[in-house]
Amino acid sequence: MRSAHAVDALKNNYRVIVPRLPIFDLPIQHTNIKYLVRVLNDFIEWHQLRDVTLVGHAIGGQVALMYAYTHPANVNRIVLSGSSGLFENSKFDGGHSLRN
Repeated sequence: MRSAHAVDALKNNYRVIVPRLPIFDLPIQHTNIKYLVRVLNDFIEWHQLRDVTLVGHAIGGQVALMYAYTHPANVNRIVLSGSSGLFENSKFDGGHSLRN
């Protein structure tokens, strides 16, 4: 499902806000999940959003997972579709995958 289709399906029952992650606009030293989480956090703080439901696909799912891990008090739910980061060992969780 393309993101526009997902937004159309959700917008009648939910407030849908789609932040633009600058994945292709970043200098090489900032093309990592940790930096994208910082961008997402800045967006959420700027808009004063609370108890958010994060919906992530592919790398967006990995950003959602790490955001929830680093800012758990601000996340109500996570919806993942085809997300990376579910079974890989990751530095942000001490090298343990989420299935351990």
